[in-house]
Amino acid sequence: MILYLLCAVAAQCIGVKILQMMMGDVPGYLTSRMMEGIGLVLLFVFCRFTPFRIYRTGFFASRAEIRRTLIRCGCICIGIILCFVIAQLVMSHYDERIKSRPWFYPYFSIHMRWLYPFTAVLQEFFAKGVIQENLKRLFGKEHTTLAIFACALTFSVFHIGYSLYFMLGAALLSFVTGFIYEKDRSIWGCVMIHFCLGFLPRAMGLKG
Repeated sequence: MILYLLCAVAAQCIGVKILQMMMGDVPGYLTSRMMEGIGLVLLFVFCRFTPFRIYRTGFFASRAEIRRTLIRCGCICIGIILCFVIAQLVMSHYDERIKSRPWFYPYFSIHMRWLYPFTAVLQEFFAKGVIQENLKRLFGKEHTTLAIFACALTFSVFHIGYSLYFMLGAALLSFVTGFIYEKDRSIWGCVMIHFCLGFLPRAMGLKG
């Protein structure tokens, strides 16, 4: 299983380098699409050649598990949105560009943002249902925290096309949502948090 993960990480890094040779600066959203494609291939490999089965992941959770995680993570998302609102109000006093941007504008025409809901689902399933679940099987359930940490590092490397700060943010997001996933046994709350942190900053005018 580690060999499969190493091959997937190597494929992402090599792919980014090839794109850089061809294009110079590589848009981050292209590396994200590459990561998702590699994730789908990795999912097929795991289902075909390992004991991993898709129905054992948090993608197919019970109604009670989904309800519990949506309530818990919905409250977290409300807190995130309030933080964004406060940040927008404060920063708009010091930055005319932020002040001039509309609130809650989706910017669907930028960087394939119309795909983001699907992207959030696919990336969280890839990170939690595929990587984290298999790392737990490798390390043992008594070392779940180690599996979550290793998953967070792997998830950050798949964002190698972005800045170092973005990679660290991706690692932190994966680490925190990894514990939420273990508690709720469902990816859907993690998807909500991922969507809020990834989609809303630009929609609320905090990013250009």
